[in-house]
Amino acid sequence: METSAFPPSQKMPEHGSPWPDLRVALQRRQERDVKWRQRRAFGIVFPVNDELDQIIEQANAEFFRLSTHHPEVFPSLYELERDVVGICAGLFGAERAIGNVTSGGTESIFLAARAARDMAQRVKGVTAPEMVVPSTAYPAFAKAAAYLGIKVTRVPIDREYRPDLNAMRRAISRNTVFIGASVPTITHGVIDPIVDMALIASDANVWFHVDASLGGFQLPFLKRLGVAIPECDFGVPGVTSLSADLHKYAYSSMGASVLLHREAETYEFQTYALSDWVGGTYRTPGFLGSRSGGPIGAAWAVMNYLGESGYLRISDALLQTSRRLVAGINAIPGLRVLGNPLTAVVVFGSDTLDMRSIAELMEQRGWSGRPQRDPPSLRLLLAPRHGEIIDAYLHDLSAVAGLLTHKHMSVVM
Repeated sequence: METSAFPPSQKMPEHGSPWPDLRVALQRRQERDVKWRQRRAFGIVFPVNDELDQIIEQANAEFFRLSTHHPEVFPSLYELERDVVGICAGLFGAERAIGNVTSGGTESIFLAARAARDMAQRVKGVTAPEMVVPSTAYPAFAKAAAYLGIKVTRVPIDREYRPDLNAMRRAISRNTVFIGASVPTITHGVIDPIVDMALIASDANVWFHVDASLGGFQLPFLKRLGVAIPECDFGVPGVTSLSADLHKYAYSSMGASVLLHREAETYEFQTYALSDWVGGTYRTPGFLGSRSGGPIGAAWAVMNYLGESGYLRISDALLQTSRRLVAGINAIPGLRVLGNPLTAVVVFGSDTLDMRSIAELMEQRGWSGRPQRDPPSLRLLLAPRHGEIIDAYLHDLSAVAGLLTHKHMSVVM
């Protein structure tokens, strides 16, 4: 139920109301929302436990009214953001990488694409910029291109949901300024071939961005747990920039991502500066001017509270939950998991059952999942607490699949 504009629905009240009454009114507004605290939602909120929720809320509250736009007034936020960026740089294989915390994965991709466009214009004289991404790339790539005047070429995928590398090579022209990849894709949970794509980008002297919004805080820890994770970060030569969402598997508060550059010379093109303004020099590292310090404070608190051992423990539990879910789905007649998921992104479809009906019937039972079109499938992004409800989910899914199978057989007969 997304909308781009809201018709008038309420006028400013003549007199204010007591907060207890307003709180009750707010809680009533949530009655039709998916019960995410009961672990019924997938891919929207990523709770770990009640204790960490309290830490996030308290850390966010300490800084939510402070703006990063004024580091001279709030040096604490500068220091916190520097620490978060440093932690991420070390985690993603480039301790000297530089960058910023952004409002989310979309802004991170937007900034990387803009920097690539402007750098190509200055260095190569490109005036008709083009972007090449797999067809599985998150829509934020196309959205950024639309805002920035960049032509997009989407490369088809193969039967394993990986981009056709030969088609990618053919799609690159002298106007190509940006190549994007995902680790993993949100559509199928597949890690794009970063080593091969980085080589293609390097041969063409093109900016290569890795969107690790989902995998950034999963893959490094899964690798340490012995999972065969392919190289997919700054350890791969040719990766120019990388982004990872902090409000997903870093388990921070909503509205936080990190965008990192391998080299300072590319970061220069991310920032915006106006030097001849009557109010003095105006300079921002991202799209937003005033950024709330709340998400930064929360991210810093979570990372330092959990530490490497905490993330490893959570990643291990999440891995076991994912494997239980995959095995359970594959055991249900008529359903199959697509690909070989290495992370907490699990996508399943069917050769005989209508997946939209599956999604609708599961929603009627209180479960929220994302139906996909090509191929027809249902996407689940697991969170740590989903381990508590996997058996209940599989029970309902099996019942729904059995009901549809029976109807299908009745129609055929």
